[in-house]
Amino acid sequence: MKRRITIDDLFRIRLVGSPQIAPDGSQIVFVHKWIDVEKNKYFSNLWRVRFDGGEPERFTVGEWSDSQPRWSPDGKWIAFVSNRQKPKSQIYLIPVNGGEARPITNLEEGSIGEFAWSPDGTKIAFVFREKAPEWREEAVKERKEKGLSNPPLVITRAYWRLDGDGVFLNQRYHLYVVDVRTGETRQLTPDSEFNEFSPTWSPDGKWIAFLSNRNPERQDDWGWMEIWRVSGEGGEPERIAAPDGPKSTLRWSPDGKWLASGDGKGVIRLWKMPEAALAHTLSLPHPLCGYTSEPYPEAGPVLALAFSPDGKWLAIGTYRALLFWNTRTRTLNPIYTREVGRGVTAIRFAPDGRWFAYGREDGVIVVAQTPLE
Repeated sequence: MKRRITIDDLFRIRLVGSPQIAPDGSQIVFVHKWIDVEKNKYFSNLWRVRFDGGEPERFTVGEWSDSQPRWSPDGKWIAFVSNRQKPKSQIYLIPVNGGEARPITNLEEGSIGEFAWSPDGTKIAFVFREKAPEWREEAVKERKEKGLSNPPLVITRAYWRLDGDGVFLNQRYHLYVVDVRTGETRQLTPDSEFNEFSPTWSPDGKWIAFLSNRNPERQDDWGWMEIWRVSGEGGEPERIAAPDGPKSTLRWSPDGKWLASGDGKGVIRLWKMPEAALAHTLSLPHPLCGYTSEPYPEAGPVLALAFSPDGKWLAIGTYRALLFWNTRTRTLNPIYTREVGRGVTAIRFAPDGRWFAYGREDGVIVVAQTPLE
């Protein structure tokens, strides 16, 4: 019998996302998020499910915010971000066969963004934005105990806070690398006023490509991004020449010969590497990359990119569609150019390339077969 939805129904909603296929293709790990009504808080843990079916099972437990699971290249470990050291968040490792999760970073209060394993599994590249010392929990508590007022907010730039992110003033995300075995952490890019996002390793482990807006005249333009790369050992970042404008995601091809980027206007570009020469540009059909199915004056962003293991297909996720681009014929596959009705936020291929999984922004994970031709 149908009935109207109530407030209590909203509290029963469970969200899943960030699907990650194991290197051997046997299982998928994902994030499961729920609401604790009594505590009025969101919590999230990692769950996993067999690729060939079966009931999902909880992998991590506790009233934490566990997120961003990433398999190690050998499939023996899963790295993830958690706030188990409240108010600090760290990157943790947990063995796939069971055991306790252990932190491999020792960061101050702040926000951990995207991260990626090095191809040899010895390092993890990540971006981190440290909270200003005067606004860390201990400093705020100390002022409160002493009856002192908070310092004034000194705002020098328009981009100083975001909904869901809070106040960060002049603090910015920077690129780091942590040694998985020793926990030694190094900042790869010079401490600066610029943000760094979307780190991705080249398959040979020599380079880390990332997005950053280093144009002093465009610092208040949130969508404005440039493509950069830096040696995996650190050094001076090198800008990859690209058209001006917003950019949203980066992916290397499995053989390291190509670097793909998606921008905020439904355009995908391929760079020939290591020369960093622009080789091809694909503009997606407007109805398939808009924000809605209705006519809209601007195309929407590319939300996700993923190469198939053989490099033949580049899967593309937008707000309206999941598309497959044949990198050899430079054509979109018409069978898999389909509207999904919700933003595709993550795409991962199975090791043999026959299957892939994608996550939608409405909390649904879909497993589907890769197109043959």
